[in-house]
Amino acid sequence: MVRKTRSGAEFSPWADAVSPILLPPEIDVDALVDRALQEDARREEESDFKDDLQLEDPLAPSTAFETPTTTPSAANPTPSRDKRRSKARRKGKREAEDDPSHTNVKKIALKRVAESNPLHTSLITDELRVASSGWVGLRRRKEIREKRLYSLEEMLRPSSGFMLIEWDGLTPRPIVDGKDRVVAVLVGRPRDPGWAALSNDVFTTISKARDRCTFSQDQADHRRGQFPTLSIGTSFGGGQCRAGNLASTPANKTVLEELLKEKCIQRIANFAARSFAAFAPRLYEYYAMTIDTLFKSDTSLRQNFPNNPLPCTAINFGPQVQCLPHFDIANLPFGWCTISAFGHFDPVRGGHIVLWDLGLVIQFPPGSTIDIPSAIFEHSNVTIAENETRISFTQYAAGGLFRWVANGMQTDKQLAASDPEKKRELDRAKAGRWERGLSMFSTLTELLA
Repeated sequence: MVRKTRSGAEFSPWADAVSPILLPPEIDVDALVDRALQEDARREEESDFKDDLQLEDPLAPSTAFETPTTTPSAANPTPSRDKRRSKARRKGKREAEDDPSHTNVKKIALKRVAESNPLHTSLITDELRVASSGWVGLRRRKEIREKRLYSLEEMLRPSSGFMLIEWDGLTPRPIVDGKDRVVAVLVGRPRDPGWAALSNDVFTTISKARDRCTFSQDQADHRRGQFPTLSIGTSFGGGQCRAGNLASTPANKTVLEELLKEKCIQRIANFAARSFAAFAPRLYEYYAMTIDTLFKSDTSLRQNFPNNPLPCTAINFGPQVQCLPHFDIANLPFGWCTISAFGHFDPVRGGHIVLWDLGLVIQFPPGSTIDIPSAIFEHSNVTIAENETRISFTQYAAGGLFRWVANGMQTDKQLAASDPEKKRELDRAKAGRWERGLSMFSTLTELLA
């Protein structure tokens, strides 16, 4: 109802609300919006990669993957020739199955999914926080828990609210959110009787490599925990002006490159990539197309493993890798990080992976692999005994690489200068990028169809 003053004039508290406030003509609103978006992108680029990982000089020689050369054996027939041929056929079949680009992936996926035991959760992944661009995760404004190591007993107290998942490290277990999306996978390991021996080879090989490396203070004591770690591969972020190869000291670089050529390491890496292709084929294809475009654009970039779209590898050397609660916010938020554990520890008593957002404490046996979206899932490890050993091998992709490729191999700042219209188009796409990324996860219904 309209109110009146004592003089009889009509009065409304909302009268001024319909009168527009006119800005002076010299104020360019579009320019202000563009400037705000550029500043937002600049802050994000500078904050999404705070691990002090430096890039190599762009003029450094490429050390992209090269297949080791072998000396051909004599072709003279011998009584064991048939055995050698049979062994070679078995080896070729095994290597083909390990190759994540192999056409057998669909068959393997169906087999692995058919024998899987889904783990259903009430998580609504859409509600997890990511940066406004959708390219990286988002740092939480304050710690919600003490950043320290936790024992199994602490995590499973009745008041903790956490649930123990007893996993054999073999049977695949897709982790399904409240919208039927497979957002993570307890992958397991191949049903290969030689896998245990191969896992021991990985542990021994990495342990010997540790003795040949030197580690800075930041590489030995960091936000993930107190254990030495080194990374190799291609990355981008943190205010860097280009995508490039991660830098190492000459000695460490030699050791890392030798590690990547070890057959046992290659089998682990490719099995992990194959699991990615099996359980998230759309997301895997997005990785493959983006990373392929990246490497074709710059032949100086290092590819750790052929036909593997995970461009970066982190080796946590141990001998006791026990991660503190953390996010890897520089990674693509709707992407997966593959984590493979090795060592000599009792997986029933320790070494579990803790997924804090899901309230899960999961047994993580040595020789097994787990895929998680590490930028949005806070994760850590339960402690192991003092006399036990544990190392881990991870593969991932920085979200900044996907932004770099989407920008046409440019930073946001460079794109704004070279093609303002395309920059505005990508800015408009920000709002839906997170949702589009989530749509690349498979649903359990799709995988079981």
